[in-house]
Amino acid sequence: MIEEQLDKLIASWHFNRIEVNVGGIKIYFREQEGCCNILTVYYFPERQEVTEAQQEHIRQQIREHFFLAGMPQQEMLSLVVTEDPQSGRHLFREGEKYWIWNALSGQLMLFEDQSGDFCGIRKPLEQQMHCWYLQVSGIGETRKRQNRKWSYGNLALVVCNVLIFLICEWMIYSQGNTSLLVRGALRARLVLEEKEYYRLLSYMFLHGGAEHLFNNMLILFFIGNKLEQLLGSRKYLFVYFATGILAGITSMGYNTFIEREISCVGASGAIFGAVGAMAAVILLNRGKVADLTGRQMLLFILLSLYGGFTSQGVDNAAHIGGLVAGFVLALLIYRRPAVGKKRDCDEG
Repeated sequence: MIEEQLDKLIASWHFNRIEVNVGGIKIYFREQEGCCNILTVYYFPERQEVTEAQQEHIRQQIREHFFLAGMPQQEMLSLVVTEDPQSGRHLFREGEKYWIWNALSGQLMLFEDQSGDFCGIRKPLEQQMHCWYLQVSGIGETRKRQNRKWSYGNLALVVCNVLIFLICEWMIYSQGNTSLLVRGALRARLVLEEKEYYRLLSYMFLHGGAEHLFNNMLILFFIGNKLEQLLGSRKYLFVYFATGILAGITSMGYNTFIEREISCVGASGAIFGAVGAMAAVILLNRGKVADLTGRQMLLFILLSLYGGFTSQGVDNAAHIGGLVAGFVLALLIYRRPAVGKKRDCDEG
């Protein structure tokens, strides 16, 4: 909450707060060199509902309160936090000192003769308000991504997988060569000895049949779509390709260790990477993201691994490698947006 953050910031400047019974208004003061500095903060989320006459009455009561408390020498500043700066501006008469923070743009607005400082707080206040605005706008961007129906990076991956499968099927039909090895399947000997490193990428777009493709793309479409909304396109594509490569390396290492020479194809290593990343994001969001919970994700992972271990011709080493890599990468690159957590900004 911006009110709580601003309250802590003002307190760090050695202002004391006095309790008032008027909603949306907070009053702070401090004595300095025989003068009482009074800061009144008005919170108007959208349009202000206080009239000019009411504001003048509040101002007069504040003056009388501190005068009766033995502080006749006073300097006052009003700070209005609002999404409607012009409406907030009309509260004040000529000669009154007031600043307005435009919550929509993150700007501290000072009009005409309002450009002076007040107790040296102007610069740190501008810096901190800009920081808060970046935090809030970051949340807005995340929510905007989450509300998108399509995640275009993930959709492009699905389309590429389908197109490459159709091209391979056409080549088989026209040329009669059914070997996926010549089209880029992953095999440890060819990568390690022949230095055909491109296979660590190409194998992710090859599939051993329509059913293999359909199963992979179905999972990728739903998990990848949600993960891209949470991470953003760049981070999502990085996770996808990085985990796909690491899954391939895991597969090669395992098969070399057990002295088995096989060809590996399919997007499942990268897809398990997306699944692992989603599990990490859910964990970092305290067990729930949108309509997904940690229990649902754990059950999905266990069923997927079980299906792999009970089936023939499944590269489980790639699945586990991708799953672990995705989980770790997401822990490193995902940042849960939350107002109130400091990022690169100081508190004054």
